[in-house]
Amino acid sequence: MMEGGAPERSLSALVLGFRFFALAAVAGTASFLHRDGVSSALVAVAVLAAAATAVLQHVVLPRVPRALGASFALAYGVLWTLLVHATGGQGSPLALGYLLELPLSGALFGRLGVVTALVTSVTLYLTYAFTIDAPFHAAAAATLIGFLVLCAGIMWRVVLMLERQRAESEVSQAALTSRADLLAEELQLLGDSLGDALVTIDEYGRVVGINPAGAALLAADPRGSIGKPWQEVLNPDGASRLRLAEMLDSGAPQRGVTMVLSPSLRATLTVRAEMWRGVGGKRIHLLLDPRSDSIVEDPVRRLGESAACVAHQIRNSMHSLQGFVGRLSPPLEVRPGDATPDQCLGALRTLGALADDVLAMAGSTRPQQERVAIQDVLRSALVLLGHPPIRLALPASLVYVDVHRSQLVHAIFNVLDNAIRMNPPGRPVRVSVEQRDDRVVVDITDEGPGVAAEVATATSPVPSRTGAGWGLVAARRFVQECGGRLSLASVDCGGALCRVELPAAPCAALDRSDP
Repeated sequence: MMEGGAPERSLSALVLGFRFFALAAVAGTASFLHRDGVSSALVAVAVLAAAATAVLQHVVLPRVPRALGASFALAYGVLWTLLVHATGGQGSPLALGYLLELPLSGALFGRLGVVTALVTSVTLYLTYAFTIDAPFHAAAAATLIGFLVLCAGIMWRVVLMLERQRAESEVSQAALTSRADLLAEELQLLGDSLGDALVTIDEYGRVVGINPAGAALLAADPRGSIGKPWQEVLNPDGASRLRLAEMLDSGAPQRGVTMVLSPSLRATLTVRAEMWRGVGGKRIHLLLDPRSDSIVEDPVRRLGESAACVAHQIRNSMHSLQGFVGRLSPPLEVRPGDATPDQCLGALRTLGALADDVLAMAGSTRPQQERVAIQDVLRSALVLLGHPPIRLALPASLVYVDVHRSQLVHAIFNVLDNAIRMNPPGRPVRVSVEQRDDRVVVDITDEGPGVAAEVATATSPVPSRTGAGWGLVAARRFVQECGGRLSLASVDCGGALCRVELPAAPCAALDRSDP
């Protein structure tokens, strides 16, 4: 069945307009024909019948199968034959109307419409010439049929190119949707992974976001708190209420503010608060640390590192998608509602704005670990990298691990990305997978300059000539979240070895899940 969406309706309306224009031209041409056998009354009947058929086609087209809709070409063939007959027979200039059906039917019904219009036009014209308008004029018939076949060949090629372009566009849109879902998952993961409570307040003083740590600290229902006044959710004392009100009024960020809160169902608690206004100035974010009585690491610095890790992943994902969309050729036909490659690229660039307000994210509980094959993780990382030159050495059978899949994919992605950038041009990066008792070991080896000692042992970003160092930090943290360990070392013969060690999935559990 044809879909009755806006693009199909718009195309049908465009074809309807062309038909009306052609019929108007036919009526005007017929009025100037001065030859024997011209019947003005029959021309008028045929033109009105063709206009009615065009309107009927436009109305019923979304509700009928494609093959049945293409049968309208037969009706138009009969009507054009009637117009030829009404304006002098085989020599009538209106015989060119058969050519009109090829592009119009092709636009609506693709290659099926082109074939249907060609076969019906040739059949009806020859039948008319032999039976009604004898004797048969071979020269006129050969000329018309030759033009019909040539036009049909051209339209077949054009329709084939349009269909291929449409298929590529659908594939790219599906890829964009999939990657957008993954980006949303990464942003939600950041909100869930924050150890400190994060509360977001809009310009009207309503709570519009609270992460799991915030819900636990305030003993609040995350969903039930949304839309409530901040005074009701936080219930601060007088001094704390005044400080927060000043923040809402002036928008000036405040750090290290001690606040006393009395949330519902909880005793009074003292927290250290960091307050700042989000991008656009319409939301206020509160980071609440209950460990205000001890010397702890700056929570804003921890939050900044987490945000930078996620921003690094968003940037890499957008670059991969921009390269994919940039390789698409400009479409030959842009239907209303379709996205062009340039528009897709623009939409991808706007995803970077999500990182600006990432501190306002408030997600659900952390996703459960899942059992995946390490070979599948490697394949996903290679797809994001655009299938670079990699030399794989994988076990014959699948090796399973229990991990957060998206975290591990991006950890491997970051390590491979660094190895490829450090590797000499044209040389492959070597990747091997091995199961050693209860551990799965993934070794990634390049032939670059090796690893500096401060990079191999770093737990915070170490800038270099190839980047700011966030990729390695993100990879190390993601592997640790999966219960594993990431280590770096230089190789004696030159290059660097990155080893990712993960706990193998229990054999007993594998036996139960994979009989």
